[in-house]
Amino acid sequence: MSELSDEELSRLGLTTIGDRHRLRTLCANAEKQHQSAAATALSERRALFSRRSSSSRRGGRGGKRKLSSRTTWTVSFVCLASRHQSRIPSSTEKQVLFYAGLGMKIKLDLEDKEQDVLEKVTCGDRGDDGEIKGFPQLKESGGFEIMYCVTGVKELKPSNCSWAAKDLKANVGLQSKLYLRPIQKNLSTVSFLPQNKSQVKEKCIICSKEVFMKDLRFHVLMSKTREDLLSSESEDDDTLSISVFASKPKEIQESNTSIATPSIPEASTLGQPDNANVSTRTAA
Repeated sequence: MSELSDEELSRLGLTTIGDRHRLRTLCANAEKQHQSAAATALSERRALFSRRSSSSRRGGRGGKRKLSSRTTWTVSFVCLASRHQSRIPSSTEKQVLFYAGLGMKIKLDLEDKEQDVLEKVTCGDRGDDGEIKGFPQLKESGGFEIMYCVTGVKELKPSNCSWAAKDLKANVGLQSKLYLRPIQKNLSTVSFLPQNKSQVKEKCIICSKEVFMKDLRFHVLMSKTREDLLSSESEDDDTLSISVFASKPKEIQESNTSIATPSIPEASTLGQPDNANVSTRTAA
């Protein structure tokens, strides 16, 4: 509108100079306002998207720095059952403690204070895997002490430092295994693992019976032993019968030869007196 000439404005009905001047002034102001509004919208749009992108970049880098600065320490805790134990448990004892839920790994944050460490160690809650996170028996043991193994020997030494995670790690050195010993009450070592027995079966080749897999080895051993005994008894019976029948003709022959035959006098001696009798008579 501001680019129109006076003649063109006169045709539009603006014959006076004042009217044309006011129209041009209004158009110029409107154009300035439009440009200002467009510039404002553009700047706001740029500011909005640039703020989001910069915040996401800063958030990503800041999140990584936060995670990297949050240092954790995974410790293998072994909770001793006896309050008098002063040496590290043997392999068999460790297995019993593990079955009783007295051995596990716990992740500590190096920023954890003493109370945080205490709560994590004695926690009785279950994790996502259904396992208990800590040792709830320690809550009823009348107190406990944190111990570590002396390098080169199997003796346990109490830790006299603060229970804060950073202090514990600094005092036990490179060890990642700590022992928890009750003070007033011993802990139970009853296994809490599921005791469901296997129901898987397999057929015995010897007797063709379905037997539980856990009992199959003993069953096969007994069946094999019974089979060997039966076969040996049948062989003994056959041998005995053969020996009996083989010895009978020999016994009969020996019995026949052992029968005494009567003595028959010779024909030349028949009717003649005995020499002894004759000599007797002569002497008389």
